Amino acid sequence: TRKEPGAPTNMEQMAGKRLAITQGNPLAASLGKDFPEIHLVETSDTFRASELLAQGQVDGAVNTLVIANYFLSSLVFQDRLQISASIGTTPATF
Repeated sequence: TRKEPGAPTNMEQMAGKRLAITQGNPLAASLGKDFPEIHLVETSDTFRASELLAQGQVDGAVNTLVIANYFLSSLVFQDRLQISASIGTTPATF
């Protein structure tokens, strides 16, 4: 989420809000089922999802923890975005 007062801190607080998620992300189906009140916005890639978030066009973005930490350390998003919640606990595999 954006680093600002009142930003959602869990998925329940995203109800009625827009959440950016990369096209083809396997979490999209379960998010749609478990949180039907969240408006999913599909993006072409994870950078675009974070960019939309920073620009205020969405209220949250789904990224892997590795990518989120990388983006948060970059000058582009540093001090503008934050990790507010985790979805699932399955480790990434390559």
